[in-house]
Amino acid sequence: MKKILIIIPVIIIVLVLALGFSLDSIIKHGVETIGPRVIGAEVKLKEVDISPFSGKGQLKGLFIGNPKGFKSESAFMLNEVRIALNVKSIFSEKLIVDEIYIDAPDITYEKGGVSDNIKTILNNIKKFSGASEKTAGKESAEKSTEDEKKIQINRLTIKNGKVHMSMTALGGEGLNLDL
Repeated sequence: MKKILIIIPVIIIVLVLALGFSLDSIIKHGVETIGPRVIGAEVKLKEVDISPFSGKGQLKGLFIGNPKGFKSESAFMLNEVRIALNVKSIFSEKLIVDEIYIDAPDITYEKGGVSDNIKTILNNIKKFSGASEKTAGKESAEKSTEDEKKIQINRLTIKNGKVHMSMTALGGEGLNLDL
C-alpha cells in the first residue's frame, strides 16, 4: 500500500513534466493538421514556444493560405507573436495580459467573384463549428456581460504590418499598404 502511495504522485509528476516538454510539438502539429480542415486552406507554423508555468508563449512563422479559387499566395502571414500572461490572474475575475507583441502581420484581402478570401475563411470556420450566421449572432446577443471574464492588456505592440488588396481577376495582384 505504501508503494502505491509513493508511485501515484511520481507518475503524476512525470506526466505533467512530459506534457510540459511536448506541449510545443502538440500545438504545432494540431495547428498544421486541424487548421486546414477548419479554415479550408493550408496552415503552417514554423515554431512554438509555450511555457504554461510562466504564462509566456511565442509563435513564429504562421502562414495561412487562401481557400481554393483565390490567386494570391496567402490570406495571412505572421513573423512572430509573443504573449505574456500574469499567471496569478488566470483564476481571478480579470485576466491580465502583461504584453502582446506582434511582428510583421501580413494580411491579404482578395476579392473574387461574389465573395472574398477572408469571408470564405470565416464561413469555413462557421461550417466546421456547426454555427450558422443567424445562430452565432443570436447566441452572442444573448450572452450576459456579467458572465464574461474581463481582460486587461497592459502593452500591445504591432510592428512592420502590411495589408494587400487584390482581385482574383488580376491574378492576385493589387494594392500594397504598410500598416
